[in-house]
Amino acid sequence: MSATTSASRSAVILGATLMCASAEEWPALTLDDGVTRVEIRLPDAEKGWYRGQRFDWSGMIVGMRWHEREYFSQLRPAHDPTGHDHGAGPCEEFGLRDPPGWDEAGDGGSFVKIGIGRLTRMGAPDYHFNVAYPIRETPPWTVVGTTGSVAFHQDLPLRADGWGYRYAKTVRLVIGGGVAIDHRLENTGSRTIATDFYSHAMLRIGTAPIASSYRLTFPGIPVPQPHPPAAVVDGTRMWFTDPIPNGSWTTIPWTWSDARVSVTTPTGGLQITTTPPPSRYEVYVEAAAFCPEPYIRIDVPAGGHFSWTLEYRPTD
Repeated sequence: MSATTSASRSAVILGATLMCASAEEWPALTLDDGVTRVEIRLPDAEKGWYRGQRFDWSGMIVGMRWHEREYFSQLRPAHDPTGHDHGAGPCEEFGLRDPPGWDEAGDGGSFVKIGIGRLTRMGAPDYHFNVAYPIRETPPWTVVGTTGSVAFHQDLPLRADGWGYRYAKTVRLVIGGGVAIDHRLENTGSRTIATDFYSHAMLRIGTAPIASSYRLTFPGIPVPQPHPPAAVVDGTRMWFTDPIPNGSWTTIPWTWSDARVSVTTPTGGLQITTTPPPSRYEVYVEAAAFCPEPYIRIDVPAGGHFSWTLEYRPTD
């Protein structure tokens, strides 16, 4: 079965047994293997659930259910599809501080946000992730899905600015429960793509409120770093005190090779594995979501490519 979503100019090829969330106004699909059920919003320039200028548009997970337990959340209950932080689940972003092309773009010039396209630079000399930079070019997406996985592909064409990429992302269910997200970035331009990638990982486990009972456990002892008074780092564990202060965050430099961290709560947990290991972790928290954020440094020369995977496995 195949169809085309004309609003986004994206070819969508769906397996015959794919469960689609057709009752909703947002283009969507569901992965379900009888153990894990994952609800995903599809990229669409006119009707997409997320059309902001910050996060990668593809594979936005709005919910994951495992053994009747819900995982993931969104920061803003009153949803605005164009709001920069109105994403859900493991929101992923390239270039939080250094998007390709920003420095030389000049006011009115273009720069690149991978997973979105080309945006227009304006205003202050420094890039700020929460500014609504106009989107000037959004290449189409190809989406190919089955009951167990969905693959997204976007090609940013090479222009006179020297930037171009071929981006592929696959969201797949894993045996035993959970979801993995595979990425591959190919540099089709003439300039090196050097930037950061991270997952915002808007996490909420079950119906329990985000509280100090959420514990993040590292495989080694983090290097001490300045952090807000509400953040507590004790040995290999980290948590925030009650009440949860919106916008609190801390940075954990990564100094060990085991790339697994675990989030535990009274109602269950989640293990996050990053391959290859991240360069650092940042942890952000609000009352609506607990956000462990693995960062991976992207450095892809012209003609080169780079692959990485994030895996989210529920635990009892």
